[in-house]
Amino acid sequence: MLAGHVILPKRPEIRSPDLHMLGTMFLTCGVQQAFDLIVFLHFISILISYALAGSEAYAQMFGVPHFYVIPGFVWILTFAVVFIQTLMQPVISLFTLVKGSLLIATVVVTFFVGAEVSLAIRNDFNYIGAPFLMGTVALGGVVNVMPMLYQKISPVTTQVKHFRGAVVAGISTCTVLNILWCWAVLHIVPQLPCSSMSIVGNTTASPTVTPVSVVTTVSTLPPVSPACSQNLSLERSADNGEIATLPLTEIIQTMHPEFSWVAILVQLFIMISITVSYLTLGSAMHHTVVGWVEGSWNEPGFCRYAPIFEGISKCCTPKCICQSLISLFIFAIVFTVAMLDPQGFVQILDRGTSLFINLECGVFIFLMVRNARSGNFSSLDIPLETPWLLYHLHWLVALYFTFAVGYDIVDSIYITAT
Repeated sequence: MLAGHVILPKRPEIRSPDLHMLGTMFLTCGVQQAFDLIVFLHFISILISYALAGSEAYAQMFGVPHFYVIPGFVWILTFAVVFIQTLMQPVISLFTLVKGSLLIATVVVTFFVGAEVSLAIRNDFNYIGAPFLMGTVALGGVVNVMPMLYQKISPVTTQVKHFRGAVVAGISTCTVLNILWCWAVLHIVPQLPCSSMSIVGNTTASPTVTPVSVVTTVSTLPPVSPACSQNLSLERSADNGEIATLPLTEIIQTMHPEFSWVAILVQLFIMISITVSYLTLGSAMHHTVVGWVEGSWNEPGFCRYAPIFEGISKCCTPKCICQSLISLFIFAIVFTVAMLDPQGFVQILDRGTSLFINLECGVFIFLMVRNARSGNFSSLDIPLETPWLLYHLHWLVALYFTFAVGYDIVDSIYITAT
């Protein structure tokens, strides 16, 4: 109190939640650092996968080797995420709407073409492991984007309830559309390469001196399909680290030219989809970096480096410069790995990305949920409490993702040993 006036202490600005803040609040020392490491490793691995897949999609559309597309794809989107993120948020929202609309349209028309082609599907559950791990990436990856999306709403009951409903509806819709998409692709693209005998038998009808019976037998064989002659199959694409839409569009354009417009629609959808995914996950990663710097800026070990950034630019704060440089460094790692292993899309997505997201959801998120209901946090007022029955389902979630971690490790050891 001074001269009859009450001076109230200035309230600190309330930070929006981010992954680093959640780890700091609900995890113990040591565990929270491991959580930060796993989160960033997941971001790096998934962004590498998107860099490789996006470059392949653009390269197929423009007819150039995708190795030369990687630099432009990565760095153009990286600078958009780091330096003009505020301007990019409406663009990302618009293209997300376009992506969703194109996904529905692409699934419908591709499913129609698949019904026309009606290629036989062979089931072998010995190979269920890879789709299972990729499915965990699709299901678990949303947790890393939710903190960034949550900052756009107010912490009131109605908006939180709608936020949860939107997340559940989005995941459910994508699950159904992905199943239909895979089903349509399997009806068009052969799962395995054609046998060598079918190709050899058809190529022996060359003008050479052969018995009449042989010529007659060979000439009655059916012609080689373009899928066989070009060795187009899902297995070949997996071995070459390609996305499945590459053989899909090639088969549609060569074997079913009447559906060539479908191939163009698929290419357009994949280009927009991967671009939006890279921007979204890149923004979530940058959001996590911003939160990490915000939480570490006032620590003694971090403060002594602040003067280094003060002289770099007069129009940007040292904290902002530090955040941008750290994000650029992480994106540089993404670019370097993508350039060194341009065929590693499937391996990175199947092994690295799935392992990190399964560890995050099966171990660290599980511990956060447990700790949020104990100690000092149990008495806090929150906008919308999780129902009792739904809360106890976190044991099932932990079991699902922990099993995926164990399977991934055991399968990797088995493949390495054999």
